[in-house]
Amino acid sequence: MKQFIYIKRDLKTKLEYAFETYDLDGNGYLDQNEIQTVLVGMLDMLGASKNTHNLNALASQIMKDLDSSQDGRVSKEEFVQKLLTQPSLRSLLNPFI
Repeated sequence: MKQFIYIKRDLKTKLEYAFETYDLDGNGYLDQNEIQTVLVGMLDMLGASKNTHNLNALASQIMKDLDSSQDGRVSKEEFVQKLLTQPSLRSLLNPFI
């Protein structure tokens, strides 16, 4: 069972927890479908419009940005390292951190 992360935790720990939450199939990687699911959830929470074409393009661009090994999937290390250094991407994928 996943534990609640207190606000006092450091950013890296929070991002690791976010990755584990977003890894819907539990295989240790994020794929474009999981990224798109996260985006839909974030847009729903924020009450924003969801244009499918734009969502596909945005998910594809985020995959490119996160997938530094270019293997078509995002590891926890790639996710955390990229979001630690890119606040705008971090805000998009986890606006509450």
